[in-house]
Order: sequence, then structure tokens, then C-alpha cells
Amino acid sequence: MHSARLRRAAAVTGALTAALLAWLPALSGPAAAQSGNGEPRPGHRDEPAPGRIQETDAGIKVNGLSVPVHGCLGEGYRKLYEPKWTSTDPTFPFQLSAEAHTRAEADSRTQWVNGNWSRCMARSGYPGIGDPYQVTEKLRLGDDLGGSEAIAAAVRDVACKQKVNLVGFGAAIETAYQKRISTEVADALAAYRTQRATRLALAANLP
Repeated sequence: MHSARLRRAAAVTGALTAALLAWLPALSGPAAAQSGNGEPRPGHRDEPAPGRIQETDAGIKVNGLSVPVHGCLGEGYRKLYEPKWTSTDPTFPFQLSAEAHTRAEADSRTQWVNGNWSRCMARSGYPGIGDPYQVTEKLRLGDDLGGSEAIAAAVRDVACKQKVNLVGFGAAIETAYQKRISTEVADALAAYRTQRATRLALAANLP
């Protein structure tokens, strides 16, 4: 889950990244079974979730043969990915990555560095842009991302990101959340790895 994208980004943003990692406080919060908003994590199941009970017969027959729920694709999915209701969702790691990103975006330290970037952009002639995701909307660039106005804004955007080390701070904060979440769900991730190996072996031996 600690993506190559974040490692590459952190590698080019200077010594401030290492300094940030040094002063990041120990993160505290919800238990392993919950995400940052208190909702149950999809890979952690103590009982069957609604709609996940293993029903295999759709109650339909074609030429005397029973049609499986959701057809052949559904049957194949269940055999590979959900042979039991306790099977870990195959998209579990991607969901954890998305959770880490969402929580990092809401972190006060991310808001602080975004504020520094926003003020830098305002001094460069682009006021009222709260974070880098708002540039095209606020400037009403639409689909004209190769025009002179868009290029000029992009140049200032990159310069301000470098000045405030936005990428370095963002990568360090998100990585901290990734590590925390990985620790919280270590058992579920271990189960996922075991189940993935089983799935791959089964898929390789299917006729």
C-alpha cells in the first residue's frame, strides 16, 4: 500500500520531508475494525454483511439447468473471491489506500500546507484558490489545459508547490496514515495475502 508514487514524490522534495517525518506525532484514534469516520472497514467482518450470504441458485432454469446468481460471472467471482462469507474483499488494499488519502486530506497539517500554497498563489496573481485541486475550476479553464493561460497557471502552481514543499508534506502525512492503518488491520491484511495466494493458485489451475 505504500505506493511507488509516494516514494518518488518524497524523493524529489528535499530535506524538509525527513524533518516532517521526524516531528509527526504518534497518531491515535479508532480501533482496527473502523475507518477514520467510524464506519466498519470492508475487509473486517465478524458476521455476514447484508447481501453477502452465499446464495448460488437464482431460482431460474434454462434448458433444465439452474442459473447461478448473477450468471456465470457471479459464479466465477464467488469461486475465486468469495468461497466463504468470511473471505476478504479483493479490493481491500485499494480501499485502505483510499481511506489513508481521505484522512490525510482532512488532516490539519495538510490544511496548513495547502494554506501556504494558496497564499503563494495569491501573491503570484491567483487569489481565492484553496488547494491545488481547485485550480482548473477556479480559473475556469475547462478543457483548455494546453493554452497559454493554463500553462502560466501551471508554472506558478509548480513553483508554489516547490516553495512550500507541498508534495513532500503531503507524501509524508499520507504515508503516516498508511502505516497506521496497516498496523490497525494487520490481521486482515495477513488473511488477504493468504487468500490472494489461494485465489491465484486456483485461477492458474482452472481448465
